[in-house]
Amino acid sequence: MSAWVRCNRGPRFCRRGLSVIYIVLIVVLLAGIVSLAVDVGRVRLARAELQTAADAAARSGALSLPVNSQDVINRADDAALDNQVIDTDDLTRQRLNTGVSLVPDEDVSLGVWSDATQSFTELDDNANTKQQDERRRANAVRVYARRLESRGNPLQLIFAPILPNGPLSSDVERVAIARVGGGPSNFGFVGIDSVDSNGNTATIDSMTPPASGSGGGVASDGNINLGNGNVFGDARPGIGKSLLQGPNSVVTGWTADLDYKLADRYPPITSVPPGAANIPAPQGKTYAFIGGSMGSPKSFTGTIAKNTKTITVTGYCKVYINADLDLTGCSITSSNNDPQQLEFIIIGAHAVDLGGTSQQRCHIYAPTSTVKVHGTPGFYGWIVGKTLSFLGTSSLHYDNSQKDIHPYSITLVK
Repeated sequence: MSAWVRCNRGPRFCRRGLSVIYIVLIVVLLAGIVSLAVDVGRVRLARAELQTAADAAARSGALSLPVNSQDVINRADDAALDNQVIDTDDLTRQRLNTGVSLVPDEDVSLGVWSDATQSFTELDDNANTKQQDERRRANAVRVYARRLESRGNPLQLIFAPILPNGPLSSDVERVAIARVGGGPSNFGFVGIDSVDSNGNTATIDSMTPPASGSGGGVASDGNINLGNGNVFGDARPGIGKSLLQGPNSVVTGWTADLDYKLADRYPPITSVPPGAANIPAPQGKTYAFIGGSMGSPKSFTGTIAKNTKTITVTGYCKVYINADLDLTGCSITSSNNDPQQLEFIIIGAHAVDLGGTSQQRCHIYAPTSTVKVHGTPGFYGWIVGKTLSFLGTSSLHYDNSQKDIHPYSITLVK
């Protein structure tokens, strides 16, 4: 009754009362709009910061793909933690700006990125193959950076909590995929067109003990068929080609496809360099190559006699041969058992046969020739051939001297 009486005191007085109501409503509405704008800004900032963290983690992890799978996960986790994201609450309800904490089983995946289909295929480690990690075939890393209610670290919003079905969520996540490519081609053993093995105990490893994933390696522009042979190092087939293994074969290193052509890095040799000294073909049962400084060129056009008992190297020699090279039954030694002291370079398309019952320490560069290795106790050095076969019980030991400076490249593909 009193409100009705007051309203009858005049229309101006009634309008004043309504204005107060309008002002309160407008203030509440403006506060909501401002709060919503703040929340939108927080979500946008969180997305940007989470994307930065995901990008950094994926790139850092991808750089370790040539090393091992666990190192990929560790480096990705460290990089994510180094990137702070807009505040969260701790147990005391204090707001903290923390880095992104990854849950490796859920947030980090190793897999194969296809440029042709622009797709990522995740790889899993098969627990039944205890000596081999199938994720070593990966050439890319996918990382999710997440702030989730279910993990107890949601994005803290101001206005959104009072709207249960509102447009904003405190769960925010971003994803990144990084691919590794390029890298050095200092594989111990190369068959440009193909690599094959048929022995149950054929082995490639390193001269530097112990044999490990960072030791010997094999690569090809084509397929690599190891049979039941083992590689203690990388085994990398060509672009779109396959690594084939028998049930007892083990590879400890990186098995991702190459993304470049080995043929481009190992050009054929078509002639003997000027100034090379001609030397006669070996006669009798022993023969000494007398060299000088590193890489002193020597040449001959004959074949080294099969079953020559001993080839002794004094100094350093590069020997250019325009013929087949048959070292079966030959022992190659030097003053300090250094394979770098003798390098055979094959001109043109020929056959190279290595093996027998004696050690052979040298380098073979024959990018247009077939190379066959067989017998024990083994070959020490490195080999580049058009095709490479290591057969039976043969063992190849890389001396780690073939180096190049091609760096790995990391590309964010998503």
